[in-house]
Amino acid sequence: MPVPSGSLCDLGEKVTLKFIDLQAKEQNVDLPCEAIPSQPPQRTVQRLEEGSIHLRFDQFQRGTNEWLAEQVRQHHKAPAIILDLRDNLGGILAVVQKSLNLFFERGATLGSFRDRKGNVSDFKIQGSRDNAYRGQVFVLIDEETSSGTELFTGALQESGRATVIGRRSPGVVLIAREHQLPNGFSINIPHHDYRTAKGVRLEQRGVIPDEPIPLTMSDFMQNKDPDLQRVREHLARNRSTSLRN
Repeated sequence: MPVPSGSLCDLGEKVTLKFIDLQAKEQNVDLPCEAIPSQPPQRTVQRLEEGSIHLRFDQFQRGTNEWLAEQVRQHHKAPAIILDLRDNLGGILAVVQKSLNLFFERGATLGSFRDRKGNVSDFKIQGSRDNAYRGQVFVLIDEETSSGTELFTGALQESGRATVIGRRSPGVVLIAREHQLPNGFSINIPHHDYRTAKGVRLEQRGVIPDEPIPLTMSDFMQNKDPDLQRVREHLARNRSTSLRN
């Protein structure tokens, strides 16, 4: 993949990468070194069975909470909302906080931060009162679900507000500040640790799904999505139960 100048090679040069292909054979590929352009946020909306809504987004940057609030407003009567946070690398803590408000009617303390001196501050939300989504919530995660997205997912899971499906997240939730270094490099230095309201330290541990789903090569080759399929099974059982009642 393209790399920033100064990290692996200089602009205009090439770098040779080795990888194992789907037939388990080693392959080489020469790629030019290029600056990586900033990517716009990726957001998709899909309607599933019986009106449930599948929302996929890849970051908690500015505008995410407004977009999510609009989706909740439009689909507040949907029986379930699936938050697809696979490959979501996190973002701005305030955006995470505002996004959590959408799924709680009342304020709550969802965790706490501890700085290097031992000072503790609570991570609180206000809730959305009359505008909160009240239906069932599923969250899909994987090994790339990281940073503030782990905080978001852990809060929904621990509070009982969501069922988490997929693979364990990596556990990289320390709050850090970026510092510029010479020659175009930068370094992130952590300054706050985080624990959930029940005292669980997510750093290194990650968020453990309520329902772990392995991703197999067969699923990948056949373009199957076992995580979303498990959600569909839940929705089907819910419909069956509603019909019997």
